[in-house]
Formats: sequence, C-alpha cells, structure tokens
Amino acid sequence: MRGLAVCSKTSFGHSLYMILTMCSSPVVCFLRFTIFFFEQRVLFHFLFLHHY
Repeated sequence: MRGLAVCSKTSFGHSLYMILTMCSSPVVCFLRFTIFFFEQRVLFHFLFLHHY
C-alpha cells in the first residue's frame, strides 16, 4: 500500500491509483496494472513508429 500512496501523488499515478482502487484483490490489481502499462507502451510505440 505504501507504493500506491507514492504513485497517487503524480497525475499519471493518480489515474492508475483510481483504477487499482476499484480492484477486488491485489492479484487483480497487479494484472490490471500490468495490462494497462503494456497497452500504454504498445500504443506509444505504434504511434511513434507511425509518425516517424
């Protein structure tokens, strides 16, 4: 829980914190965080390659 408190201090971390607080269990939270982070990287990579 200490890490979540630190993450919530940033705007990006705050959005993640809001998503994680809606989870029912720590495992689901970890999976959602991993999937969300993975999707963000894929989208950024795709857009980056598409524009440059």
